[in-house]
Amino acid sequence: MELKDIVEELKKEGFSNATANYHGKKVFAENYGKNADKYTHKEKEWANQHGFTAEEVRFLGLNDENYTKYLSSYDYHLLDPIDPFTKRLVDGKLVIPFTIGGRYPEYLPKYYCWVFDENTVIPMNDNPVVAWNSVKDYLIQLLDKVGILAIKPYTGGGGIGFIKLEKICNHYYSNGEKVIDLQEVVGLIKNKYIVTEYVRQCKEFDDVWKDSAATLRVVTINKNNKHI
Repeated sequence: MELKDIVEELKKEGFSNATANYHGKKVFAENYGKNADKYTHKEKEWANQHGFTAEEVRFLGLNDENYTKYLSSYDYHLLDPIDPFTKRLVDGKLVIPFTIGGRYPEYLPKYYCWVFDENTVIPMNDNPVVAWNSVKDYLIQLLDKVGILAIKPYTGGGGIGFIKLEKICNHYYSNGEKVIDLQEVVGLIKNKYIVTEYVRQCKEFDDVWKDSAATLRVVTINKNNKHI
């Protein structure tokens, strides 16, 4: 069976396009793809029958006696999107300054603008630039005023696409690398990016991990499980 067949079957069963692809990739990898040899036939068969992945069966120690205590990944992804209206209010970086930030602005960075495309800048709450001719011109003026920026896709996570843009001694730097022409950066952020204040993290966080500014990840693990 091919991945596309699994995805199409999940969509027929009511999955959204996004969750059908997400869940389908896991099912395909465990049964026919790169992870097929990691799990026993019994684990995979039981997982498929009960809506879990074989990885979950092993990690959580699922069996006929305890599986009802858990929401299966099949059921969870079938429910998506849960409360899509509320999800949109908190999920996108574009709306956060108007929802959470509208009431608690002191806890959020300044939001300067939304770069909609290669030619369009849409100013936001904290925009200090009066007039501009292009995205490049806007960035030049903004850097002259604030010195350093955080630029990131308005959706998504994990730090993918993040740019730390700064001006030091009349030179521009993108993620620490010198930039000759800011048009290079414009080419990278031409599709719906948010430009905000760059929040410098405190020394205590720097001591934990200084190379990922303003970020502290909390990871939980089951230390008694041998299969992590």
